[in-house]
Amino acid sequence: MRVLLNSPVAPPEQATGDRPIDFHRRLPGYEVTPLVDAPDLARRLGVREGRRQERDVALRLPSFKVLGASWATYAALRDQLGPIPEGPLTVDAMRAWAAPLKNLTLLAATDGNHGRAVARVAGWFGLKARIYIPDFVLGPRRRAIESEGADLVVVQGPYDAAVDAALARFARGRTNC
Repeated sequence: MRVLLNSPVAPPEQATGDRPIDFHRRLPGYEVTPLVDAPDLARRLGVREGRRQERDVALRLPSFKVLGASWATYAALRDQLGPIPEGPLTVDAMRAWAAPLKNLTLLAATDGNHGRAVARVAGWFGLKARIYIPDFVLGPRRRAIESEGADLVVVQGPYDAAVDAALARFARGRTNC
């Protein structure tokens, strides 16, 4: 996401209800993630009780990273388009709102779930996604990212090489990567 954003992303200062939690609650498939008892963890930590948040499936994606990717993307688009209209969000509503920026491509470097989340969010808003991955990322992860509609760019080297490649691409064409 650092390719799309050049400044910190924060909710608006005024009390508009346009905060990350308000946005996430409106997304299709949003559910409150439950707290699950974790007695083994509590025992290891030397406390009486322990609970963990069940975050392995967020917004029908096996990773909590979609929460950050969706908020960061929305916040960046909001800076250009203004807040998304109130009411339940559907994919059609998100695409209609983001239509003026439909030629935008989201770039991300990843070795797994983050890229898939960015690609999923791009699809929700009707945008394209180009995801840079290091060459050690295996077939199942590659296919998972591609299944979200992303263009996948495999980069020789470690994760940092994928980041560098994404940043270089961004620098060459800021308006449409």
